[in-house]
Amino acid sequence: MPVIPDRSNTRMRRFLLAGLFGAIHTAVFAFVAVTVATSRDPEASTAYSIFIPLDYPVSRLYQLPIFVSSTAVMPVLGGLLWLLYGFVLQSLFSIRSISGLRRFGVGLLLLGLLCVSPDIYLESLPRWQEHWYRGTVARNANDFDKAIEHVSEAVHLSSRDNPNLDGMWDYLGRLYVEQKDYPQAEQAFTNALAAAAAKANSRPIDLLNAYNELAGFYRRTGDRRHEKECLRKAIGFTRIVYEGDSAQEADCWHRLAEIAHEEGNSAEANPMMEQAIGMYSSTDQNADSWMLDYMKVQFSKWTGSDTRVKSPGR
Repeated sequence: MPVIPDRSNTRMRRFLLAGLFGAIHTAVFAFVAVTVATSRDPEASTAYSIFIPLDYPVSRLYQLPIFVSSTAVMPVLGGLLWLLYGFVLQSLFSIRSISGLRRFGVGLLLLGLLCVSPDIYLESLPRWQEHWYRGTVARNANDFDKAIEHVSEAVHLSSRDNPNLDGMWDYLGRLYVEQKDYPQAEQAFTNALAAAAAKANSRPIDLLNAYNELAGFYRRTGDRRHEKECLRKAIGFTRIVYEGDSAQEADCWHRLAEIAHEEGNSAEANPMMEQAIGMYSSTDQNADSWMLDYMKVQFSKWTGSDTRVKSPGR
């Protein structure tokens, strides 16, 4: 009596490798998700960045706002990608038959469509958004030339009333700093400040961030005069944002004290350092921080004595 082949088992074997690949991706994602959920480290979520190279090229979609709000995108799109990898790979073993060749062609077609889906989606966006997201994806791939090209185009195509324009200029400035193109970086940071000030609903926190970024830039380039100007502006906005003494303002006074000390102006440096230490000490959550200890040791070296600080005066 002839043996009738079990077609259901045959069909299952056709998807065995695909299912295995998909299961591996699901297992990796589950491991990362559990690790992030059980970790007390606020930076633990950066572990998800493993899926950027793992699921390339569909991982470009993970960085778009419409998808980034849900981690469900990674297991779904990434799992589908890996499932198709396994299906196409297994189909290679049966391309001698017409049905095997057909399965291989269908799998390859679906894989190709999935891989170009980020570009299809990006091309449906407004022009400035398309360039912006292409630029951020290029930055994450460490392609700085392409990132600068796209982000620069995005800020120039964006409308002036875009509430995110100051952040976009700031991002461009940091890209230029990475490339050590300091003149372009300074212009971008200056434009970020101007965009923050020009907002219809301009917020002190936006201006504070812009001045802090500029101060950091001038510190990097050694322009002490402009750094001091930005730090003093930042102090004013810090008092508005944090409503009184804060570690953020103390950091500004500390840096101003360092600059004065570097310039040999102890009469100006010492009172500012005292103010920074006293302000840090009055901020309960930072009272035992390493930064406070560092400032005290630093001030002791300047003065050659123990640091005994009064409450900060104005």
